Amino acid sequence: MMTRLLAVAAIFACWGVIALAGGPGRALSRHRRYLTFPEGATFNLALCMSNKARFLADTSIFTEGVAWGCSYDLPNNTQALASAGAGVEPGALLRRKDRTNLYRRVERAVDSTGLDGHLCMLRAVCEAENMLSPRTHLVMEMLRIALTMPLDHVSEKEPHHHRDYIMARHNGLHGVDCSAVYPECPISLLALATSLVPSSM
Repeated sequence: MMTRLLAVAAIFACWGVIALAGGPGRALSRHRRYLTFPEGATFNLALCMSNKARFLADTSIFTEGVAWGCSYDLPNNTQALASAGAGVEPGALLRRKDRTNLYRRVERAVDSTGLDGHLCMLRAVCEAENMLSPRTHLVMEMLRIALTMPLDHVSEKEPHHHRDYIMARHNGLHGVDCSAVYPECPISLLALATSLVPSSM
């Protein structure tokens, strides 16, 4: 009987200590955690679509395919990235950095065709505000997210190309004619990309 009373008393004592430790007067907090990856780690994404090729003769042995792939460099030192922002939320800075890395890769591909890749990418960011509506289907939503440059917590110390893309998004938000703002780019990359997406998706 005595051991049962001691066990019950011990349980109530522990319960009281736990209640006091987690009382309303004490704020519980922990440091923000970051996920880091090995040097040179990347995240690769590939989308492939194939359709039956249409010929005069009704044959079904040929297909045509469109493949789209991208590769993101994964962060390996988030503390350094956070301190480089100087007053900028690491999340906002990181999202802008990721998008500009993607935009730079597209720009290099467009440059190889003889067009000005930077201006064509700025035009695409501008047009995305009016041409892509949210929650349509998966591919359009991915395009919309990729072409939406975050506007929150912009620091004066950020690279100038971040500001170029932010200005392009502002132009789109204010309904400016993007082809008139960027006349040096004769084609719309966004219209080209959306024309490749089947309407049934």
